Amino acid sequence: MLKISKLFLIITFIFLLSCSYNRRIQDKEHLLNEQISFWENFQIDGVAELNYKSFRFRKDIQILKNNKAIRITLFNSGIFGLSPSPFLNIYADTIQTTIKFMGKENPYPNLSKVVKISSLFPSKLSKKNIREIVKTGKLNCGKSIISFDAKMRINKINIKTYKIEIHFHYSSEVLNSIKLFKKNKNIGNIRIDRISNKKNITID
Repeated sequence: MLKISKLFLIITFIFLLSCSYNRRIQDKEHLLNEQISFWENFQIDGVAELNYKSFRFRKDIQILKNNKAIRITLFNSGIFGLSPSPFLNIYADTIQTTIKFMGKENPYPNLSKVVKISSLFPSKLSKKNIREIVKTGKLNCGKSIISFDAKMRINKINIKTYKIEIHFHYSSEVLNSIKLFKKNKNIGNIRIDRISNKKNITID
């Protein structure tokens, strides 16, 4: 009788551990789906400070993304910050990458490579992808590796093709800055003033 009681306690303990583990997995999957949903459509406004070799500047920045394309625009501000005009404009979808500098077509054609949007901000995940992220904290997209923190937020993107890393920093649950590194050297920072998740963002 005593042996049966011990066996019952062991089985009950294992069952509770299994339920607790499955619950944690489900919670992580739920958090992950919420985060991925946020990055489907978003708008970021802030200030970019870039420093690479002799190229240094500080500009207002706007990043727009929907499920088809992403646009990054750096602005020249007018007097007292009025009437800003585009300084650098990068548009990328699954077909083309277009770069304009001071309103003119890209003077550096070797930069115009097609960007796979899902390699930066995945919008849909398979069950295999979800299991991979929950288990390892990473998603291998081929040319890039996206890393997630314990709250299933994107905290780093490693773009292997260009040896660039993008680090995401959060404060009070909100993304407040992005840091760019090339070959482990900081080449730029983006201070985020506003970030919003909007449906039906139009990127012309």
